Amino acid sequence: MRLKSQGMKDSMTDAEAIKTDAENTETAASDAQPAESLLAFELRVSRDNMVVQLDCELTAENIGPLSIAIREQLFKSNYYHPPNTQTIQELLRARFAEQPRLERYPILEGIPVIPAVDAVIEWGADYFSQGFVVDPETGAMDYRQRIARTTVAQGELLATLVPGVEGKEGRDVTGKTVKPGKVKVPRIKPGANVRHNTDTDEFFAELDGRIRWMNGVLTVDDIYTVSGSVGLQTGNISHPGALIIEKDVLVDSRIITGGDIEVHGMVDPCIIETGGDLTVHGGITGGPGHHIKVEGVLHAKFILNAHVEAAGGIVVEKEILHSDMHARGPIDVKNGRILGGAVSALGGITVGEAGSEAGVPTALTTGLDPIYEAELEKKIHEMTDLETRTQKIHGAIDTLLPHFDRLPAEKQASLQKLVDGVHEMEQRITVLHEEVEELKEDFNAKACHEIHIRKIMHPECLLTVRNHPMKMTATIEGPITAFSVHGELKLRGS
Repeated sequence: MRLKSQGMKDSMTDAEAIKTDAENTETAASDAQPAESLLAFELRVSRDNMVVQLDCELTAENIGPLSIAIREQLFKSNYYHPPNTQTIQELLRARFAEQPRLERYPILEGIPVIPAVDAVIEWGADYFSQGFVVDPETGAMDYRQRIARTTVAQGELLATLVPGVEGKEGRDVTGKTVKPGKVKVPRIKPGANVRHNTDTDEFFAELDGRIRWMNGVLTVDDIYTVSGSVGLQTGNISHPGALIIEKDVLVDSRIITGGDIEVHGMVDPCIIETGGDLTVHGGITGGPGHHIKVEGVLHAKFILNAHVEAAGGIVVEKEILHSDMHARGPIDVKNGRILGGAVSALGGITVGEAGSEAGVPTALTTGLDPIYEAELEKKIHEMTDLETRTQKIHGAIDTLLPHFDRLPAEKQASLQKLVDGVHEMEQRITVLHEEVEELKEDFNAKACHEIHIRKIMHPECLLTVRNHPMKMTATIEGPITAFSVHGELKLRGS
């Protein structure tokens, strides 16, 4: 046990107070017995059981008998390695010289846990920043020039996984062992065109291309460049790597890629699905029967009449008009407007202007993720079904296993097959439990339960935060933040 001579912070919470009256305590410090009130003290145990605190009034005469009484009470309470009487007396005398009134003084402390240090990924360069270059003269942000360097060269060191450090267990004042948390290791696996040196945990590019890190897999995509527009002349495009289109994506085109897509021009009504980011230097126009699905982040100048899903965030320079959109990350239109349609983002929404003076219905929702909810429900359903099946099979085989050696060979084979099947199902249940917890952690890490309107919000805007809606009936000048508290949506000015 460690003993402190410094007082604890007031933020320590009190657990059950152990009150003691030292009326009959013998004292070797003085032949005179101090008054009963001067021997009163109180011991408190913190909620985490790591500290025993002392409240008492010190005088030159009562320190000796108090030390004996405190030691006796600590011993009776079965605290782990309580200090002896002499040590307590030395501590009290030292404190008496500074302050005769002790409040929440740590008379006994447990051994603190040394927390684990998590493993981290050290990147070879800034590959993934979501920011854009700002003109130093005008202060304007260039949405076509990212801060991140997305292209890499063959042989380039992309990342190093720096190992974590195990923590060290502690012990509370009752003697109970306190375990440190486990070392968390970020998920990173080599994908296409990435070499992993397992001795050093370093990852290298195997060709010139575009780097992509999605769902824990690090990939270098081969870049396919279309010098003109994608349309009838090129036909539909399916490419496992990255795609650069130097002009437009024409109506009814279909593009599916494993890596990032960069369009230098406009996107007409079409189908685009990408396993990486989508960057459109112009705008996106959608229409019935068309959609855009992005596993990473989407950037565009404007979006009109489109159906969009993005597992990352969405950044729009000017406006989102009459579109149905959802992002797991944030939606950022801070210098533009959102008018009409339904826009939702797990990671929060920031917009300059919401709705219009004409009162066009505009729905903004944050803190929810239907994709996450569907994935979670699917995994929980599978896990529940497997648990029910394993329980039924255990009920059938557990009575037979003790007699396994006496069963005929064919029944032994059938029983062994059932045992193996249960083992596989139980392994799958364990994996599903881990995946459910990862989903919950990912949701909590990305969730932002706020909507920020920087300039103005018009009537007929419907704001929803954590399933708590509020419909606007009047124009409100910004900046405004919508947030949820105690089941009710509130507005506050910045």
